[in-house]
Amino acid sequence: QIDSLLHVLENIRTDDDDMLPRRFVSLVWYLPIFFEWQRERVSERGGDMRAFQALCNRVAAIVQRLLGVP
Repeated sequence: QIDSLLHVLENIRTDDDDMLPRRFVSLVWYLPIFFEWQRERVSERGGDMRAFQALCNRVAAIVQRLLGVP
């Protein structure tokens, strides 16, 4: 479930000096891209696009908090 995943990610605490495992970074970095790929499918199936956008924003905020902004 997405709520479970987001709950786990939101509860991860890191400091600026922390070294994160490469696999963790690659998976977390991929999340916003994955959600963008799903946008059309959600729309085609009559999904709530406002709720989907809110979810995308939440995911992006989590990624930015964990990995920073390039």
